[in-house]
Amino acid sequence: MADFCNILLEKDPDLRWKNCQDLHMHPWFADFDWDAFRERRMQPEYIPQKGGTNFDEQYINEPWKDKDSENMLKAELYITEN
Repeated sequence: MADFCNILLEKDPDLRWKNCQDLHMHPWFADFDWDAFRERRMQPEYIPQKGGTNFDEQYINEPWKDKDSENMLKAELYITEN
């Protein structure tokens, strides 16, 4: 799985997959039924409820945090002040 993700996230376009055939041939999809997928005969393992939320209530009201949060807040403050 890690190999599959790394290929999809490759920054260098020359090393990235060029077409869907490359994806189809990856070992992670060895048992995948592409015909059933194309013909829409597959049932999803999970169907989210309509109108509901797919996020844990515990995290919905927390402030956004990531590696650039402080810089984003500083930039926003700068923009609103100028």
